[in-house]
Amino acid sequence: MSVPAWAVGLALRALPLLTPFDLQRYLEAHFTKVGAQTRLMLDGWIADGAARALPVTHLAALRGSLPEGAPA
Repeated sequence: MSVPAWAVGLALRALPLLTPFDLQRYLEAHFTKVGAQTRLMLDGWIADGAARALPVTHLAALRGSLPEGAPA
């Protein structure tokens, strides 16, 4: 079952009003914290895919778009 785009947009606009904490600050802290792990996982998937002669172009582009050196 797919969710209509309008419903996702509405939920994203309402979510900060419904959470009892600063949602933007929480998400920034969380994704900064797991940034090193995300980069490490992508590096592994790219290496595995390349070793198996699979296309990894999109994974490599995603990895290249991520900032380096965020605190772990």
